[in-house]
Amino acid sequence: MSKKSGNVLLSPEQKLELGLAMTKAIPWDMSPELAQKCIGSRFLKSGVRQLLMPSEPERSMAVLDADSVVGQFAEEWERLYRDKFGLTADFSQVRVPVVPTNFSGFNWLMFVAKGLTPNAVYAVCESMFPCYRYISDLDAAVKGRNDREPIEHYAVWLRDRAEPDEELKKLSANQLAAYGVAGNTLLEALLLEPWYFSRSKGQHLNVANWNLCSGSRCSDGRVPHVGWRDGKFRVYCCSSDGANGNLRARLAVS
Repeated sequence: MSKKSGNVLLSPEQKLELGLAMTKAIPWDMSPELAQKCIGSRFLKSGVRQLLMPSEPERSMAVLDADSVVGQFAEEWERLYRDKFGLTADFSQVRVPVVPTNFSGFNWLMFVAKGLTPNAVYAVCESMFPCYRYISDLDAAVKGRNDREPIEHYAVWLRDRAEPDEELKKLSANQLAAYGVAGNTLLEALLLEPWYFSRSKGQHLNVANWNLCSGSRCSDGRVPHVGWRDGKFRVYCCSSDGANGNLRARLAVS
């Protein structure tokens, strides 16, 4: 399997073959001293990356330097945090990831505020619509086990879809990790619900399918997922090997 979401991704086998090919290129008579020097050299790392991706574009830019669409999203999220969370956030200096040119449909930009927690977002959700969570302390459930943490403000791009990515159906969190597919975290999935509810004037996400939060792990190794069922916004957990047609991650560009 080498394609996801219309984008070409290396398979685990290709990654292994590439690594072996690079290993074979190391001179057999290289001294231990030179080898150690190369290991710690940032120039080696940048040189290899330049060789593998010679035309790599700028990977991020500040909101102030981006186009008006980015600025509008920043203002929208600042307003949501002010109105629903009682937080004053300034995202003007946040560096926004640049979506690769071969990625399509990534038209939702999410800003995650510094210090935000799953419990805090869940409380806001509870104030807006009925909710259910499988465990009372979501913070403890995933603490330190997320691909992205709000140590500072940050931004991620997602596809502009009410349902999670169809391209990622029937893929478990373990499979997604093996293929290098970065899914959204529990915090991001929770946060997306009140944002969408507000901008859509009462509509909900993940009505037909569950959003597998493959960017997070629970303390017991399972993976959280969220969805709207039986009149409530629900948070559950499943096996990291769990996969079916209605369990789908959202690819996150960060």
